[in-house]
Amino acid sequence: MRQGKAFLRITGNKRYFIGVGIGIICMIIVIAAWRMTSYASGDDVVFTIDHVEVTKGEFELFLQNNKALATSFFKRKYNAEYTEDFWTSTYDGENPLDYVKQKAMEELRKYKMQQILMREQGILSDISYDAFLKQFETENEQREAKVRNGQPIYGPKQYGASEYYSYVQNMNVQRWMDQLTKETMKSESEEMFRSTYEDMKQEQFHRGYSYEYEKISVPSAMEAQSELEALKQQASTNDLSTEEVVKRLNLTQDIHIERLSLDLDDKSKDDDLAQNLNLVLTEMKPGEFTALDSSGEDTVLYRLLAAKDKGYEPYEKVRAAVVQRFVQKQVELQVSQRLSKAVIEVHQDVLNRISFT
Repeated sequence: MRQGKAFLRITGNKRYFIGVGIGIICMIIVIAAWRMTSYASGDDVVFTIDHVEVTKGEFELFLQNNKALATSFFKRKYNAEYTEDFWTSTYDGENPLDYVKQKAMEELRKYKMQQILMREQGILSDISYDAFLKQFETENEQREAKVRNGQPIYGPKQYGASEYYSYVQNMNVQRWMDQLTKETMKSESEEMFRSTYEDMKQEQFHRGYSYEYEKISVPSAMEAQSELEALKQQASTNDLSTEEVVKRLNLTQDIHIERLSLDLDDKSKDDDLAQNLNLVLTEMKPGEFTALDSSGEDTVLYRLLAAKDKGYEPYEKVRAAVVQRFVQKQVELQVSQRLSKAVIEVHQDVLNRISFT
């Protein structure tokens, strides 16, 4: 009987140790699997910014967005043609692929920092690219269903990933600004807003100028162009009126002089001639001439006579815009300050493997 009991105890111990061993093996398998998964996802991370991961898929979205910028830059600077080996070529030490990667990273850092700040301030909860892709997929599924059911939709039938990323980012930033605007209206004084208006009114709220000018035209011909050039030089050099120069030079061409006024407040935004002439006159001083131009069968020359400053939009009319611009500057300041202190770690091996080929 004693031997039997001993045998039972030994058998029980073996079962215990076997169970413990199986448990340990299972734990090892779980840990190994977790490490493999962690490595696999970490291998897809291009860089982190304040410990927030930016994955290869998100980075490649911005890479594509900057592709045209890179080709244009190298064409303009080096007259480089877009050939099969364009992205692997070097131009005076500059490589197009490295250039576009740098531009994509600069842009994405800013976007990601905006997202980090919005998460900290309760606007967003999940700023991962996976969360964006799920939202993107759901949005397009809903749009597809609405089209199928004959329901109205706003915007495209289907979004592209890049297009939708920009749309979502802009909408979230606007929500952020709306929240900050409410907080700012409670915390800041009216005096501060008026001071902000004074600081920005020249750039933001100047109503522009109205102009008095001459339109000098002659039937197009080589002689007409040379006589207009002579008129322009004589008037500018001697500070003479157009009529005085015409008499002094005894010009033989049929020169027609009109005195006109221009105020964009009285013009349609679709009036391209008025819009373009306004831009030209803005850069001129009274007495100066434009370059020769053509108008129908005539050669024309414009001379600015006087510019009248129309002043500024009153504070009361633009107060909402002042507050919005103030908040926008606060957002820009928050982003730039955080970016200047951000901890950015680039996974160079992942970045090096990314290409357009």
